[in-house]
Amino acid sequence: MGMTGKTPFVNREVSWLAFNSRVLQEAGDDRVPLVERVRFLGIFSNNLDEFFRVRVASLRRMAQLNPDDRPKDERDPMKRIKEIHKIILGQKDEFDSHLRNIIEELRVVGINVIDHTELTAEQEEYVGTYFDQKVRPLLSPVMVKKGQKFHPLRDDRIYFAVLLTIEDAEPVYAVVEVPHSLKRFLIIPGEAKEKSVMFLDDVVRFKLSEVFAIFNPIKVEAFTIKITRDAELDIDDDITRSAVQKMSRSVKRRKEGEYVRFLYDDSIDKDLLELMKSLLNLTDNENIIAGGRYHNKRDFMSFPDFDRKELVFKSCPPLEHPALRRSKLMFEQIQEKDILLHYPYHDFGYIIDLLREATLDPLVTRIRITLYRVAKESRIVAALVNAARNGKRVMVVIEIQARFDEQVNIQ
Repeated sequence: MGMTGKTPFVNREVSWLAFNSRVLQEAGDDRVPLVERVRFLGIFSNNLDEFFRVRVASLRRMAQLNPDDRPKDERDPMKRIKEIHKIILGQKDEFDSHLRNIIEELRVVGINVIDHTELTAEQEEYVGTYFDQKVRPLLSPVMVKKGQKFHPLRDDRIYFAVLLTIEDAEPVYAVVEVPHSLKRFLIIPGEAKEKSVMFLDDVVRFKLSEVFAIFNPIKVEAFTIKITRDAELDIDDDITRSAVQKMSRSVKRRKEGEYVRFLYDDSIDKDLLELMKSLLNLTDNENIIAGGRYHNKRDFMSFPDFDRKELVFKSCPPLEHPALRRSKLMFEQIQEKDILLHYPYHDFGYIIDLLREATLDPLVTRIRITLYRVAKESRIVAALVNAARNGKRVMVVIEIQARFDEQVNIQ
């Protein structure tokens, strides 16, 4: 698969998809706890999103180059994209099969994944109240029609393409963003032994007709759509700007990157689908992919565990190092003998303790460190800032191009 002629190499994109297929296999392994299998589906989906944003985006860019300027192993990028598309469609079928099986197995152990059509009267009241209080204030429908200027969609969000059927009138169309600031899964109170959970998408569907009540529609249908943008960075060669300034500009332009994938609910109304393709200027059918009722399945990584320990992996708390004692100074313990910390297994607090101690120690005059990715609220960075404030000379080598963490690293 992916090998050309007698070349004993597998194309890197095809190889990467094979790796992600192994992630998907974990979701089908009944030795893995049930909720963890759901989360593996989320990991697979998250990986695939990044694959399109980076790898497929690169191939599309290559396709625009003169053939002589393309890498020797990628003379026909569009042929490669077609190959990728075929592999991904096969993985989609496997994904859907695993998800159906997992949902059924969850039901057996008392966890019901339901939609808005399966709610009891009591559950309808709970979901309706949640919608009115939490969801409705965040909904901002945009009416759409052919030929109008359309505000671009963001590639980290879920949208509904909405069809309103109105008596004695032409259909009316709209786009609604599913709120991204709320949890994707709503746990619905029920009997002690039974738990129900539903997608936020279905919470929106449940009361969507009320949002469009002004049209007095006979029927309201909502079909999920999602776009993925080119996330490759275009760094200009303006010598008057610093590397950080150029990177910052490039990260901001990423929000305006070209579409590299359009996912849609395969049950969508054909006229509505053509309207969305027209509004988004979508012409490359290789990256227009029919999907199911739900997208952004990377959110499965945060699927609730319902406080059922048997449904998740046993937690592994960070290990204490036998040669280190929190009651003693780190420098004194290091002087006694060499100490090896092995991550991610050992407690990361030791590193923070070492930096804090260096920040206060009058014998420490310089701190030098290399960072690749940092958290938004980084304890490492906080310690280094305090060291500088205390008069230490702090030098940090940081990778500002760490993929998708560029903005945090720049900050």
